[in-house]
Amino acid sequence: MTEREIAKYDFEYSGVLCTGIKWRYPEPNIFYFTKDGKEYEFTQTEDVDCIADTDHIRCVIEYQFLPWLKDEHIKELESENAALRERLEKAVELPRIERIFNGKVGSYKVVYQDKNNRITSEHYSEEKREAAKARLAELKGDKKDD
Repeated sequence: MTEREIAKYDFEYSGVLCTGIKWRYPEPNIFYFTKDGKEYEFTQTEDVDCIADTDHIRCVIEYQFLPWLKDEHIKELESENAALRERLEKAVELPRIERIFNGKVGSYKVVYQDKNNRITSEHYSEEKREAAKARLAELKGDKKDD
C-alpha cells in the first residue's frame, strides 16, 4: 500500500498518539501509533463498533493496543529476568575459587556452601595455590556424591 492509502491523524489518547490508519474493510485495519517515543504498526485484533473515527481510535487503543503493549513489555521483562538469573547463577556458582589481590600480595579463596547452607570461604596464600585447588576438587567431589 502506498502512503496515500494511509489516512493521517494526529489524535492522542492515554499517552498514545495515532498518526495514521490504513482502513481495510473487511480486513483488519492497521494503526500507526507512537508511545513513549517508539513507533508501532498495530493490526486491529477485533472489530470495533463505532461511528466516529476518534471513537474507533480510542477503543482500539484502550481495549487492544494497550493490553498488547503491556503483554509485550512483560515478555521483554521476563526475557531480561531470565538472562539476569542465568548470569547471577553463573556468578554464584559454588564451589569456586577466586583470586584475591591485597596490594602486591596475591592469595586464593575457596568459596562454598557449608552443611548449614551458609556461604563460607577458606583463604590460601599464594604458596598454597595447589592446596586451594585440591580443596576445590574435594568440594566438587563431595557435591557429586550428595
